[in-house]
Amino acid sequence: MNELRELYREASKNFMADRIKQFRRSKDLSQEAMAEQLRIDPRSYSDLERKVYSCSLLTFFFFTRQLSDEAILQLLKAIGAALERIDGHDVA
Repeated sequence: MNELRELYREASKNFMADRIKQFRRSKDLSQEAMAEQLRIDPRSYSDLERKVYSCSLLTFFFFTRQLSDEAILQLLKAIGAALERIDGHDVA
């Protein structure tokens, strides 16, 4: 069970870091500007992008505030698909 939990943790860290970085680049924002949007300090944001730490739930909430309703839905579907790849069955 711990191994599966670690797989989920690592996958979520990588997934969110990649999505947030893609979003920042698509909006042509600096890391500092994105950190401000997420209400974290720039060093923490850099660590997030480098996958040193996972995205906190609060940071996730601030990230979703930047997205349209459709983009949030797409993000949630992509999270579900990523989880399904880990455990091999529906997680809904």
